[in-house]
Amino acid sequence: MSEKKKYQMWKLYEVKDGKLVRKNKFSPKAGEGYFLAEHENRRTCGKTNYMEKK
Repeated sequence: MSEKKKYQMWKLYEVKDGKLVRKNKFSPKAGEGYFLAEHENRRTCGKTNYMEKK
C-alpha cells in the first residue's frame, strides 16, 4: 500500500507587508476555509467536486 502524503498547509499562505495573504481561492460551494486546488487548466474543490476552468 502506498503512503499518503501529508497536506502542506503552509504552502497556501504567504506574508506580505506583515499581513497574511492566501495564495489560492476559496471554494464558493464549500465556503471559506476550503481552498480550490490549482491544476494546469482548472481549479477544483475536493470536498464538493466543484470545478472552474481557467
